[in-house]
Amino acid sequence: MNEYYTEDNSFIIPDEFVANWDAMENLYKEYASDIITGKRPIDDFDQFVEEWKNAGGEQITEYANENL
Repeated sequence: MNEYYTEDNSFIIPDEFVANWDAMENLYKEYASDIITGKRPIDDFDQFVEEWKNAGGEQITEYANENL
């Protein structure tokens, strides 16, 4: 694996999205841990996706699609 692995360093989050990115990461960690530990059902994943998009995911996805 190490022989073929390279990090994707070509995608850098612009300063204007850093705060959103941090909030989105925290949201992901919250949902992931709650789903894994059984505090939330897996059906809450769709709710997570909507919250992630609203927290800036739509804008970052558009930026990524334009730059990658």
